[in-house]
Amino acid sequence: MSENANPAARRRSKIAHLPEPIRSHVNELLESQTPYHQICDWLARQGHPGISDDTISRWKNGGFLDWFKAHERLEQIELKRVDASKLVQVGAQEFVDANEDITELAFYDALNRAETDSLAELINTNPKEFIALLKTFTHFRRYRLHRERFREYLRQQRRREEQESKPNGGGVRTETLTHAKELLAS
Repeated sequence: MSENANPAARRRSKIAHLPEPIRSHVNELLESQTPYHQICDWLARQGHPGISDDTISRWKNGGFLDWFKAHERLEQIELKRVDASKLVQVGAQEFVDANEDITELAFYDALNRAETDSLAELINTNPKEFIALLKTFTHFRRYRLHRERFREYLRQQRRREEQESKPNGGGVRTETLTHAKELLAS
């Protein structure tokens, strides 16, 4: 894993250098709002003495927030995975539609979470990449719109065919009457 992919690897505090299971437990304790002095006592009992309340406080404002955001993203991914697996049970087309909905929502979510400054920086430093991203999304939306229009056309076609194949009031189908009229006209 690269250093950029692992926020704890970039950090230099005493907590960042703890073994991952210990660091994760410290994060869980912070998440449950355990007082700093209790966390320091727990760390000392685990063989990591000398970590102060100030160290814990700084970690809470840095490394813990990185962990918390990553933890939240993983939970969201897991929820989407569970939802998608439930949708598999309803049918293939519904699953495809659901995946496209999830993709669209993820794109909107990413844009909404982007900070204005970082978005502006992306546009200024690499406008082609940003434009390509927007074009991709636009094409995706256009594809979905065309497909939905085509589905509606097929639904209307099926309704017309069903209407035409139903017997009319006298028990003769519309297509039979049409054929008979053609024969009489010739």
